[in-house]
Amino acid sequence: DPTLSIARAYLATIMMQSIQFGWIKSTRQLWTTAMDLAESSVRLDPRSSFAFQIVAYLHALEGHYEAAMDAANRAVGLNPYDMGARGVLGFCYFYAGEHKQAIELISMAAQRGNSDPRYQWAAVNAFSHYLVGQYDASLSWAREQLYLNPNHLQALAIRAAALAQLGRAEEAASAAEVLLSNFPNFTVERHLSNFHWKKPDDIAHYRDGLLKAGAPST
Repeated sequence: DPTLSIARAYLATIMMQSIQFGWIKSTRQLWTTAMDLAESSVRLDPRSSFAFQIVAYLHALEGHYEAAMDAANRAVGLNPYDMGARGVLGFCYFYAGEHKQAIELISMAAQRGNSDPRYQWAAVNAFSHYLVGQYDASLSWAREQLYLNPNHLQALAIRAAALAQLGRAEEAASAAEVLLSNFPNFTVERHLSNFHWKKPDDIAHYRDGLLKAGAPST
């Protein structure tokens, strides 16, 4: 059914998750296809909260912060009871460097909508807590994400970085070894090239933790 909005939105979501889980290679063509699917989903059903969520999510990932926030707020406005919409709004705040708001919204989504398979709230919350210096909380959220998916690239990476920032050098080195055994081509700079966070200090903070853990720079 070429006119089924939600099918397009889900296909775009699956594409993004597959990249993040390391199942498929990220290419510009894939990103363009995903955005085309998301935007056509909104055009087909402008009352779909979920369609606006994936549009917001993609804009945030590409560093289009205003467009992301606009779409996320539209999603929440269309369905204030959809925890996915609130979580995506939190994700947009996270990318924009507003971590207090991000933690509040993502925690709400994780606690009230944790059976939703579309998102990885625990991993995003691990990042937000890390970036405000709450490393123990970051580890706790990363651990929760790894219960669901032991091979989650971002959760493995943020765990190593948080352990390093806590001064737990041996554990951090061990966590970095696990990360590299699962993703042997991982380098800090290649990893960070996929992060379009608004605040350079956030990128520098994350890089510092990964390097302290012993992850290879290039």
